[in-house]
Amino acid sequence: MAQRLTQVLARKHLIIAVVFISLSSVGIYLLLQRAIFHELDEHLEHKFVETTKRISQGLISVSNINGFIAGSEEWIEFKEMGEITAEIHQEERFFTTGVDALLDEDQVINFELETHDQFRVMEKVTQINGTWYQVLVVESIVAWEAIVVRVFWAVFISLTLLLSILFYYDNLILKRFFSPLTSTIYKLKKVKSARDVQSDFKMTDFEEINQLHDGLNVMNRQLQKYLNEQKEFIENASHELLTPLTILKQRTESMLSYPDVSREMLQEIATVNQTVARLSRLSQTLLKISKIENQEFQLDDEFTMNELIAAIRDELDMLAERNDMEIECDISPCRFFGNRSLFQAMIYNLIKNALLYAKEESSVLISGKKSSAGYQLSIEDEGSGFPDWVMTSQSKRFIRSSQKHDSHGLGLSIAQAIADLHGIRLELFNTSRGANVTLYIPESIIAP
Repeated sequence: MAQRLTQVLARKHLIIAVVFISLSSVGIYLLLQRAIFHELDEHLEHKFVETTKRISQGLISVSNINGFIAGSEEWIEFKEMGEITAEIHQEERFFTTGVDALLDEDQVINFELETHDQFRVMEKVTQINGTWYQVLVVESIVAWEAIVVRVFWAVFISLTLLLSILFYYDNLILKRFFSPLTSTIYKLKKVKSARDVQSDFKMTDFEEINQLHDGLNVMNRQLQKYLNEQKEFIENASHELLTPLTILKQRTESMLSYPDVSREMLQEIATVNQTVARLSRLSQTLLKISKIENQEFQLDDEFTMNELIAAIRDELDMLAERNDMEIECDISPCRFFGNRSLFQAMIYNLIKNALLYAKEESSVLISGKKSSAGYQLSIEDEGSGFPDWVMTSQSKRFIRSSQKHDSHGLGLSIAQAIADLHGIRLELFNTSRGANVTLYIPESIIAP
């Protein structure tokens, strides 16, 4: 996420830099052109003053300088005019025009000019030695435009290099700023359950991220405290319950052997005994879930899927026969690392649920195959499928999809806890055949 944020900010900064360079380039070019034309106009003005002064002093004559000088990029033209006309055109003006407005086609060819050449013209009326003249001081702007282009490219390249350097260092600063944030997000992504959270968010050079880390560390310490208290409570409660339940179960079983107990009393005692047995199983199951979630089991066993399924079938064949059901298997061989007993308990619960909730005289299909991401194990029955509310609360405890079986609603919760412990993804589906539970076993726990 932080990396994407860095990339987004970098792209935005790049877009801003490109827009800035584009607008700056246009502005710089216009300013340069204006400055060059101003300089050119002053040059034409100076040329006019110098030429008219020399004519007034008799150093040169109008006929000697009048007209275009071949091979040159400038000329001065004097047109004699009457006094009345001169008074009307007293205003000095500068303008840019093409060569075709100044010379005819033969002159353009003779003077070796290009028809697309542009010229800057100063037009002014002046009186020299009692005679009025319209003076045109003309100079080609090709060389001046070349100066504009050279200066523009020099400024453009310098500006681009400067912004590139700033962009590079901006990226370095962004990466340095977001690096600890990336590390924090990576650690948070690794959290699959509350037990994975640890208070190890270190301080950085940035106050804002330090405040975030402080908050996370405080939250983590509180969470660890609550989890430890929960673990201690469940373990203590389970142990405290097991002792009196065991005693109560022994008492009720001994009462069943009394000779003078009536039939009605025997039924009551048997009901109490069943309830005590169910509470004992519930207490043991809660204790087991607590140990699973606290990762108190070793995950260093090596076993095959085929041997697990074979052992589970031996245990559940009687249940299947009682309901006129069949267990069909299509398992590809594969070896795994993990806790064998927990792995077997997880699959046992899922297959048992399929046998309990599928319709009679049907079959449960168990299929396992390798996939690109690891190994995929599916358990599918021929029942009515999962209700929607079961699929949305599959890992919640004490949720039962039916009341017709003696269950405390912890089967899926245990399976989910064991799956989480091994890094397995457990998903529920409804197919055209019935309910489907699929385990996506990662490559990391598959033995080579």
